[in-house]
Amino acid sequence: MPTNPCEAANSIASPAPASGLARHDAEPMETPPIVVPVNHSLWHRVYLIGCRVCDFFANLAGHPASIVVLILACLLWLMVTGSAGQNLLTLILSILAITLTQMVLNQQRRTELALHLKIDELITALDGARDELAGIETADEDTLLAARRSAGRK
Repeated sequence: MPTNPCEAANSIASPAPASGLARHDAEPMETPPIVVPVNHSLWHRVYLIGCRVCDFFANLAGHPASIVVLILACLLWLMVTGSAGQNLLTLILSILAITLTQMVLNQQRRTELALHLKIDELITALDGARDELAGIETADEDTLLAARRSAGRK
């Protein structure tokens, strides 16, 4: 089963995990597979390629060795060009920082979406859980506070 939401969007069917959390004495029910429609449009393919590129560069930029390589590259640049290349280096690093930040945020957004889907699946599968909490992450703050108070937590 794909762990990346971008990969999940490209798959045809993936089995839904049996939670087994409802009751220990009951036999787990066989759940039907989740069917994800496949979109073969050009824009969707471009989106999937963009997801893979963002994931690759976000993971690469998050590695500790990348900081060392970046510092060494900047020092080498300044040694070769002197103070004349400082403005260009600042411009390049600024654009790179903004681009990498957007890639990391995109990766985090998709990871958060997948996490919420997993939690919603557990809520709906668990006996005794309040099903209205599934999808509550999109609610406003007043609704969240009301749900917290109704659960008896302060």
